[in-house]
Amino acid sequence: MGEKMKKTAILVDGAFFLKRYKSIRKIISLNSSKTANDLWEMCLKHLTQAKGEKFDLYRIFYYDCLPYGKKQHNPLTSKSIDFSKTPQYKFQIDFFDELKKKRKVALRLGVLEDRKRWIIKPQLNTLDRPGTVSNLKGATREELQQVVDSWGLDNIEIIAASPERKSIRSYRSDTETAIIETISRRPCTLDDLTKILGIHINEINKYLDVLDAEEKIEAIEQERGVFYQVKEK
Repeated sequence: MGEKMKKTAILVDGAFFLKRYKSIRKIISLNSSKTANDLWEMCLKHLTQAKGEKFDLYRIFYYDCLPYGKKQHNPLTSKSIDFSKTPQYKFQIDFFDELKKKRKVALRLGVLEDRKRWIIKPQLNTLDRPGTVSNLKGATREELQQVVDSWGLDNIEIIAASPERKSIRSYRSDTETAIIETISRRPCTLDDLTKILGIHINEINKYLDVLDAEEKIEAIEQERGVFYQVKEK
């Protein structure tokens, strides 16, 4: 008798999956049935590793929150909003129903906190690129803070001049270069890059997000999974 395959549980972060799924597939409007089928197939592909090792599926745990479906009044227009009638609500409910039909899929759904009121948080921003007027320039973070202090409000968020991911100390340009050089030789999956470069999958994802945002790479769906390759100019 052959060696018994290891039982494997796959955990899916729902919000993260939908965000990456839309980005990779270049989808504007999600279809609940197709999204559920694609998620199922992606999970099954993970059961076969690069070296041919296969695992037996125990269960797919999908974590998310039930969509907010109550009525609220818009704090600016005073018009009533029925969130249960929104496209986002309908997709989430239909998507969960489709997942319930899938074999060995278990939903783990939380509930969004209902605070019974709107929380309006003003945001202060400034130019982050050259303006159309020659002598116009963006305010520094210190200058923005002075504005906040002069208003005397404690719930204003300064959203300008935040450091880009590439400027964070933990972001290494040599790692980005290594990823580019590797996928320049041949397209690689996330698992391939992790094994070749010896870097944790979460760390690889951080660099792929930056490279994807800069349109330096593109994702291609193949039989073995999602492959990343250098984007042709």
